[in-house]
Amino acid sequence: MKTTIPRMASVDTLCKLAREGNAGRYWYDEAQGEIDRAASLLGSSPRELADYLSLFSPRTSVKRSIKVAFRYMESRTLPSDVIRSVRTAVCHYEQTGEIRGPKTGAFARALCGERDAVVLDTWMAKAFRINQKHFSRPAVYAKCCGRVRAAAKKLGWNPCEVQAAVWRAAVKRAGRKPGSISLVVDTLFGTFLKESAASYIRNRS
Repeated sequence: MKTTIPRMASVDTLCKLAREGNAGRYWYDEAQGEIDRAASLLGSSPRELADYLSLFSPRTSVKRSIKVAFRYMESRTLPSDVIRSVRTAVCHYEQTGEIRGPKTGAFARALCGERDAVVLDTWMAKAFRINQKHFSRPAVYAKCCGRVRAAAKKLGWNPCEVQAAVWRAAVKRAGRKPGSISLVVDTLFGTFLKESAASYIRNRS
């Protein structure tokens, strides 16, 4: 049975959005640098930190996901309001070391420097003008990733840069404030870190 692909934003539209959100183009490069610094300070690995940031990213803000991820790494406890699907994903990761789900897996890879990774979330669905539920269909997911990569080729950027810039444009168009990399700095290196780092390191030793 042939899979029906919904109408979605064209490559040219994605290029327009990417240019509009150009200020967010290097979000992943900046995030990777901050993750490397944080992991070194905490005695963790960049991969582990990126994995947890990704696992706690669904349906929440950048700032919130960072706080929950760090607290979980410190105490191995989850806030009561963490959604069931995230709890299940974290449990699976602890048992297997694998991240389930194309969005969270791609996000972890992007945070670790894989610039061909394409992260598709709620805001990218808005950019594509489709319902996010369509991302669960492999053919639609692949089509969207292909369009991001085609836009990257047309612009001379890498796919991560296009996705980050398009994401920023979609958030801004909705009247929201895009999650800034300064949130990572503030959360991991601010008062929160000073209060928690000693306990975190003790628990790991």
